[in-house]
Amino acid sequence: MRAIDGDTRMSIQSISKNFVALSLMQLVEDNLISLDDPVVKYLSYFRTKDKQ
Repeated sequence: MRAIDGDTRMSIQSISKNFVALSLMQLVEDNLISLDDPVVKYLSYFRTKDKQ
């Protein structure tokens, strides 16, 4: 196993989740979105197997 240093390459998804979470929580604090709302309220094209 190699130690992590300034030249270590890491996959972008390793850190992008943190930025997305921080951004979403800032929007919640500003009352621009609610975590209780369904995702499709903000992303109308988003679909899951659940019909809600």
